[in-house]
Amino acid sequence: MAGEALERDPETPVYLRLVADRSYDKAAEALAAELAAKPEEDRVRLLLGLAQLRGKQAEAALATLGPLSKKAGSAWAMRALYLMAEAQVQRGDYAGAAELYAGATERLLSGERKAELAQIYVDLGKRALEPAAPGAEPDPAKAASLFALALEFPLKPA
Repeated sequence: MAGEALERDPETPVYLRLVADRSYDKAAEALAAELAAKPEEDRVRLLLGLAQLRGKQAEAALATLGPLSKKAGSAWAMRALYLMAEAQVQRGDYAGAAELYAGATERLLSGERKAELAQIYVDLGKRALEPAAPGAEPDPAKAASLFALALEFPLKPA
């Protein structure tokens, strides 16, 4: 089991072991202490919100995850938004959850997001034209395939 594997690894933070063991209240305490020490650590904030949510502390989870869901450039912002919607459902606020999901959907379908996806395909295509390792050959067929996928999305102006 995942919890057993985490238990055997002495490098694993105690809060991860507690989450894996589903000891959400204890995990929330450990994560709150960790977040106090590292307030800019987005991953810790997300895990704290998750532990609070799983521990049936929807209000606390909303308060924890709110700032992260609005943090531009955070890799965890969208996940925080989805957890907030789950917290709204836990509270019985289905309209609030629907509003959060609608905002997330709007973002995923936006022209800006489509341009980001196109750029990812372009970047991957460029990498395919470079040898992956010394002595390896570039893969122009893969690059062409990735560039074709990029053309399905609008590109950002240079």
